Amino acid sequence: KTVTGTDGDESAVITLPSAGSLTITPGASVGVRFNGITSAPGLPLTVSGFTGDLRVSLGGGNDSLTLDGGAYPGDVAVNLGDGRDRVFDGLITEPGRNFLFAEGVSTNGAFSVRAGRHADTIEITGASVLFGGSVALNLGGGANSLMVAAAETTIAGNAQVFAGSGSDLFVFKGAKLLVEGSLTAVSGAGSDTVQFTPQMADLSVGGSLSIASKGSRSAILEQSITGVAAVTVGGSLKMKAGTGDRVTQSIAGTIGALGIGGRIDFSATTPTTHIQALSSSGASVEVEGAVRFASRAIAANQTLSISAATTAMLSDDIVLTGGTQVVLAVAGQIGGGVQITTGFGRNAAVSVSDAEIAGAVRVVTRDTFGFTAAISLEDLGVTGDIAIRSGIGDSTVRVNQLDAASRFTASLGDGENQFRIEQDSLVGDTTFHGAVVLTGGRDADTFLIGKTGIDAVAFLATAIADGRGGLDTVTEGEASSHPAGLVLEKRNIP
Repeated sequence: KTVTGTDGDESAVITLPSAGSLTITPGASVGVRFNGITSAPGLPLTVSGFTGDLRVSLGGGNDSLTLDGGAYPGDVAVNLGDGRDRVFDGLITEPGRNFLFAEGVSTNGAFSVRAGRHADTIEITGASVLFGGSVALNLGGGANSLMVAAAETTIAGNAQVFAGSGSDLFVFKGAKLLVEGSLTAVSGAGSDTVQFTPQMADLSVGGSLSIASKGSRSAILEQSITGVAAVTVGGSLKMKAGTGDRVTQSIAGTIGALGIGGRIDFSATTPTTHIQALSSSGASVEVEGAVRFASRAIAANQTLSISAATTAMLSDDIVLTGGTQVVLAVAGQIGGGVQITTGFGRNAAVSVSDAEIAGAVRVVTRDTFGFTAAISLEDLGVTGDIAIRSGIGDSTVRVNQLDAASRFTASLGDGENQFRIEQDSLVGDTTFHGAVVLTGGRDADTFLIGKTGIDAVAFLATAIADGRGGLDTVTEGEASSHPAGLVLEKRNIP
């Protein structure tokens, strides 16, 4: 409690010296009142017969509480209260802040923390930490900081972290974090950062993993899992951000094993610049649900790059929406289809490579007059239809080492467009098993199909090049072949 006439800034250390006993050691200027008697400042108090819950309420002021080791027999609930700004001459010289340090603490029950409208710092450290129930950390408003750095942290239930307005920092850096339920981290408006860092070797969540930040117009937001050796999520993995100048959402770095039992979903409201990335070059990568990136940024870089040593399996659809620079490279299998739609009225670059795709592929660039689009398909096997469509800017579609089992269509709209089919002397040829239709627009279009030697393209069904208008040109090299009785059909081309 804050006593009238005091500054309200209290500190205390709580220890469990032996089973059934609890010791409170107050700060040098803080006394402990027990059974109506207040001890001298700084004098420890030991209570025997402690077998239940611990509830701490620190009231107003800038307070500090340390839980120094031990296994608590029940629940632990801490209310940090509001901090107190230091004001001089009408100006805040030091914002209020409370501190909670849990060092090597375990509980048989739940662990919860509630804080007020000022800044708060929570640190969970130690060798081995076990929370026998759920964990709920509500940091309130202010510029809050959470660090989970225990070498091994196990949470038997769900884990939830919440913060209000203010720039918040959540860092998970212990070697191992095991959450048997779901893990949720939500922050309010402000520049917020949620990081699972390379110091972590094993991140395991039995349910879903969800990270959300509201952000604001001037905010810099980061939601990242970087360089973690093993990531296992039994449910879905979701990162959602609000508005900000710069937003980063990523699973990046060399990950030994990545396993997601549900879908992966990255999204943001209206950031200025946006990075969305799933990048892994570890031993195995398996995602059971769909992968969806959605952005409405002015500039958005979307990357899905997987190079696994043993297994790379994305079992469902890949849907990437709103990017301006899009890279999809999966050295493995995609069990569903691929749909890529770029942002409206921007220069766009899309690259799809190194994958076996069981479904259809659809690429749409929404470029407008004065903007360009570049679309590349390379080293792919695609079972379903392939459909490419661009806007009215100058567009280029590039195809190399493609095995297309079904229909292939590319309609590039108006603008000075290029169709580059097997032009880059890469090892491996292109085979179109189904019908092919290449369509330009009203401006001058260039069709370059096959060259010589290894730049071979085989059409096993009808193939049409339709200029639709303008001074179009078609160049078909000797390494381009058609079934007996068929040739490349030219329409609206002089």
